[in-house]
Amino acid sequence: MKNFGTLYWYELKKLLKRKLAWIMVLVIAAFMAYTARPVSNSDGANFSLTDRAGNTISKYVSAAEQR
Repeated sequence: MKNFGTLYWYELKKLLKRKLAWIMVLVIAAFMAYTARPVSNSDGANFSLTDRAGNTISKYVSAAEQR
């Protein structure tokens, strides 16, 4: 177990010499950057309310209005 670090770095260098590994790193990084972006810059929310008569009222409320 004392040579685990040496073995780990040897295998990591072996993997990173492959072109496909770098392509996959770039694809995964691009996917993570795409999914981490905010959906909208408005910071608001849509609220829906159904009254006793069954009518649904829906309204967008901005972050400033929520405060």
